[in-house]
Amino acid sequence: MSATCHRCGESLPPQGRFCGACGAATRGHAREVAAKTHREREQVTRAAGALGLVVLITLAGLVLGPRLLGERDEGSWSAMLIGAAAVFGAALVAGLVDGPLRASWPLATRPIWVLVALPAALVTLGAAHVYLGLLTQGATDPGREHVEATTAMWIAVVVLAPLGEEWLCRGVAWRSAVTLSSPRTALLLTAILFAFLHGLGGGYLLELPHRFAMGLVAGWLRWQSGSLLPGIVVHAVHNFVAITWLG
Repeated sequence: MSATCHRCGESLPPQGRFCGACGAATRGHAREVAAKTHREREQVTRAAGALGLVVLITLAGLVLGPRLLGERDEGSWSAMLIGAAAVFGAALVAGLVDGPLRASWPLATRPIWVLVALPAALVTLGAAHVYLGLLTQGATDPGREHVEATTAMWIAVVVLAPLGEEWLCRGVAWRSAVTLSSPRTALLLTAILFAFLHGLGGGYLLELPHRFAMGLVAGWLRWQSGSLLPGIVVHAVHNFVAITWLG
């Protein structure tokens, strides 16, 4: 028995989505459209929840970070573990909200993007060098004291920070921002989040501007390559050189 239009009663063509006589959508097509709309709304809701969670956690870190770290030496194992747990925990929770978690950790990319990440790291280092040079120009005491690079600091800065912060910013937050808007918006927003993550110790003037520039570079690589790997390489190389200079 052939299906008929629920509005005018005319016979419907097989697999037809609209009635040829009155133009009404078939019940099956209406259900498909409703299901698609529900999935899209659910996806937007999850993305908004995940992005809001990342922002709230970042803001909470700005307030609570110094209290949690207290008087701990930044090169100590306890400071390293607290910082890593906070970043990875935030990425894990927000990633699960937006789910599936695996989609927030894209690593596959063409080898050329890993090579591009090396000169890109020079760009971020150059931006940091110029900014910090201008900031301390003419100062007799630039306020940069010798830092003893401990094993905990090396692990935290060169390994855990690139993995955790790129996952949080260019993985979880990026995916949510793209769902809600566009890659351009994601580029700007994740660079801002990345900059504020580095102001947790209160060094906003020192950290935010050049970290924002680094976030733009890592975000551009994420956009063009579709992968976190180039940003992780940039981040690791940048931090390796920076901690070598400080040491």
